[in-house]
Amino acid sequence: MISFGGALWCLADVALVQLTEDTAEREAERAAAQVAGGWQIPVVYGGMRFRHAHLEVSRLRSLVADALVGADVVWTHPYEGGHLDHDTAAWLVQTVCANSTPLRMEFASYHATHGKEQVFGDFWSNADHPASAVVLSGARLTRKWAAMTAYGSQAKILRKFQRPDREVYRAAPRYDFSCPPPPPQARWDVKGHQPSTAEWRRVIAEAAA
Repeated sequence: MISFGGALWCLADVALVQLTEDTAEREAERAAAQVAGGWQIPVVYGGMRFRHAHLEVSRLRSLVADALVGADVVWTHPYEGGHLDHDTAAWLVQTVCANSTPLRMEFASYHATHGKEQVFGDFWSNADHPASAVVLSGARLTRKWAAMTAYGSQAKILRKFQRPDREVYRAAPRYDFSCPPPPPQARWDVKGHQPSTAEWRRVIAEAAA
């Protein structure tokens, strides 16, 4: 929503794959956001608990593969250690699209740099995959803002994106998921969340074997 909402009006025949399940509150907020934003996007549900998507990547890989049949482009989170479920989404998409079809694209999310410094709404720089920024205005910005406002439970994290009118995209790099994400520190670990990104990599390596 925050990183890609403005782009949704430029795309046709869109579907959303949601790896983790909603609480009743979040489900109601997502439905309200669809109405506020003027979207009618079908949702494919993975049904995983928050922070647990990596534990069933074999099943989710099949779900994502089915969802991408006939797709030209897939947009996903980058592998930047910002959130464990985001990194799982990046792994799933790269794995499913190993034959380069469909085209993999990314929208900017959030990551850590050094210490407690965090960046929201921009990528960790990759010289081989430059990013493009789009500044929204008019009806597109108004509708995106209305959709964001519907997510009251996420207001704290959404406020960290200081430019809701700005969205940043790029072609997805080819990641080595056996290595830590590109930033010098994983925001997930800096925040002290569990399981750690090291444990995540261990589970992903077993699934990839």
